[in-house]
Amino acid sequence: DNDASILHDTTATLFFGALPSSLFSFLTLNPQAAWTGILYNKCLKALGIKRNKNFGLKPVSPTSDSEQANTCSLGGSCMDDTIIPRADVRAIPLITFAMAGQVGKKKLFTGGHKKGAEFAEAIINIREHAKGLAKTFVSPKDVKGVLEKVNNVVYVPYVASPEGTGTAFNLPMTLDSGETFDDLSGMCKPCDWGYSKGKRGNKFSLELALAMGSSLFTLNGLGSALGEGGKGDNVKTLNTATNRRVVKTGKDKESELLFSDGGLVETLGVPALVQRKTRYIISSICGHGSERKYSDQYNKTKGHDLTTWLMEGPPIGMADVASYFGFYSGKNQMLLLNHIFSGGGGRPHEIRK
Repeated sequence: DNDASILHDTTATLFFGALPSSLFSFLTLNPQAAWTGILYNKCLKALGIKRNKNFGLKPVSPTSDSEQANTCSLGGSCMDDTIIPRADVRAIPLITFAMAGQVGKKKLFTGGHKKGAEFAEAIINIREHAKGLAKTFVSPKDVKGVLEKVNNVVYVPYVASPEGTGTAFNLPMTLDSGETFDDLSGMCKPCDWGYSKGKRGNKFSLELALAMGSSLFTLNGLGSALGEGGKGDNVKTLNTATNRRVVKTGKDKESELLFSDGGLVETLGVPALVQRKTRYIISSICGHGSERKYSDQYNKTKGHDLTTWLMEGPPIGMADVASYFGFYSGKNQMLLLNHIFSGGGGRPHEIRK
């Protein structure tokens, strides 16, 4: 809907230019590199930024074992041409993305990898388990109860910045195979965060962080699965092109995981700012599209109660903001997990006024 967006620009103007590199990525059995390459050519190359370079605040030595966060898997030297912000830049960019599942080991007789199918099916099941919570303000206990029914298997929010990369999610997950992810939580320097399986020279580069934060393959697959009542296979096919990285999943444990657009979890980036204890946060409640306006929601709900008003809240707008205060509409099960502020309907009522 937005003619100025990177997605529109890359798909509309770079299709033929990106086609050769995309074909090469698929022919070399590395389809995940296609979107990464497109973003590099579109966003970074013209700025003189070289490919496959570390990024951070300044070049630093690799973190010692005693200093490393739980999820840090040393991927290479942090001294190697680290890309740092200009001295006059006082802002800290944040890229939000989501862990979208486990790649899994290839099975000898039954075919390919898991490619996130188990996680997609858990997300579909969350919608069923949370039906009784629709159109209400939920409590942390309600959310925990729903998660326990799917063994805490859920898409996990991550954030990348020059200061650090990681997640605060620390609930243990138990997969169908019996494998457990004991604790994903922790932040580490971007250059220390994971490695590419079989390609340890592939750094967690700026273009890879951008690709993880904007890849729509998992999101589109999940939408198809939910719309058609399908299973995780709808997601599995598209996850072939989803970025992946090996990260720690507990003490002396690691796994190759899929990482995709942060919109799998939430779309405004507010939780990442709250975790940084940002004093003032400004966010839109009007959704996105060719026209962004509040009047439609106002006209539909004038004279009706707060619940009716919240149910008309647009996605990537008021629907997300309401979820931060615990309101679950029942339309998007992932928003159930975004309860970060107390007070129930008090603050949304003030916003409405």
